[in-house]
Amino acid sequence: MSVPNRRDELVAAALENADVFSAAGAFGVVQSDPQQINALTNILFAKRRDILRLSRWEHSPAKVLQAIGDYASDDQMMQTRLVRNQNMPMLGEVLEKSVQLDRSLLGLVAQHTKAPKALLIKLARDDQDVMLLKAIARNTAADAEVLDVLLKREPLKLAAEIVANPATTSQMLEMLYQSGDAYVKAAVIGHPNFAGINLAKVQADAGLANKKSIKPTQAQLLLQRQLAKLALSQALLSLMAQSEDSAVRVAVAANPVFVGVQTMLNDEAPAVRRALAARADLSINQMHALSLDQDLWVRVWLARNPAIDRNTMLYLAEDLEDEVRRGVARNSRCPLALLQKFANDASAWVRAAVAYQANASTDLLVALATDQDVDVLSGVASNSHTPKAILQDLAGHAEADIRRGVILNKSADRETLLPILHDAYYLHRMLLVWNKQLTAEDKWSLHDDPDENVRFAVFKWLGERIMSAEQAQH
Repeated sequence: MSVPNRRDELVAAALENADVFSAAGAFGVVQSDPQQINALTNILFAKRRDILRLSRWEHSPAKVLQAIGDYASDDQMMQTRLVRNQNMPMLGEVLEKSVQLDRSLLGLVAQHTKAPKALLIKLARDDQDVMLLKAIARNTAADAEVLDVLLKREPLKLAAEIVANPATTSQMLEMLYQSGDAYVKAAVIGHPNFAGINLAKVQADAGLANKKSIKPTQAQLLLQRQLAKLALSQALLSLMAQSEDSAVRVAVAANPVFVGVQTMLNDEAPAVRRALAARADLSINQMHALSLDQDLWVRVWLARNPAIDRNTMLYLAEDLEDEVRRGVARNSRCPLALLQKFANDASAWVRAAVAYQANASTDLLVALATDQDVDVLSGVASNSHTPKAILQDLAGHAEADIRRGVILNKSADRETLLPILHDAYYLHRMLLVWNKQLTAEDKWSLHDDPDENVRFAVFKWLGERIMSAEQAQH
């Protein structure tokens, strides 16, 4: 069968397959032709078990779900699955019928990311179920208008949920801060829209008003852990750097505006020193000091740090711990000479890091292609510098992970990928449907694939291609 170039041709191919998943993939191209719609829905809705599966399937297109909703409007089990499905457009009569069948579905509707704003506002204004209101407050579909309705109704009961929503405005945050407990106050300080609140008052609430080291309460510590992440004065950050609470000190150590790194190099908490090791502004002496740290992960984070100096990198390259050497090998600034050294490392984990390195030379990858470790060969297979001849060889490897590396390699050309097009593992065939190197004819050869996921992917991909071509013409 030749590759369909029009909507009606794609629908005809799906009808010839007479397969639920082919029909689901092609359903998106159907416009208003009653004959085509009836023909496809006859396949989609022939068996109840297929409808149930499509209604909950995470890949089901919105148009298919909408059609199921219209077809099975009186089926409570079906409606419940539809309301749970995040692809469901949640428009029209489907939603109303669902709620009429079972009011408990309102809880699912309140959590749905495509729930209509008008409905969320209505529920936020009229419903008495606090758990339902909390679900609305957590829903990312709830914008500032919806949250404002909730805040005016139940500011205390819903504070924790509203403050966690990214749409909460600075004005709402200020109101929540004034009325909330320590946990809510801390969440307000950590919110991306935190602004406009009197910072002096916040500092006073956190026990930092006098800028003296005073033992804080647990509530004050919660606030300090968030404040330590902000661009505060050096005096305040230095004060919090002396906190007895390690979480506060970790936040200070990771704060890019803090300049007192030297005072924290010998902190007793490894987590603090790990945060320091990842900083971009470390001096050579500070890096050297951290490279001698007894904590493995301090050295690992330092080894991965793109700002690391050459001498410290060379020192860590001799570390006895595999993870540290691997950290150096993964570093984007790792020089070729070190990569060549690591390519012969006793640890396959380190050699694999070299194989995945964007800076690995072609000669280095040719040498690593003789390795017997799966992780190493997977890295070679996915590296864009690997020669075509080696990729073609790895495309036929017995290990699925290695063949997948070739599929994910952006430099793998059509000739290299063609043998994998009929790979025994369905996921590989499905991935290749979306690969830009293969032609439409190549991909269409999978339209009657034994696996339903592959068939669906082929029809969905081609449907999107046909619609894009139509839009370009117009």
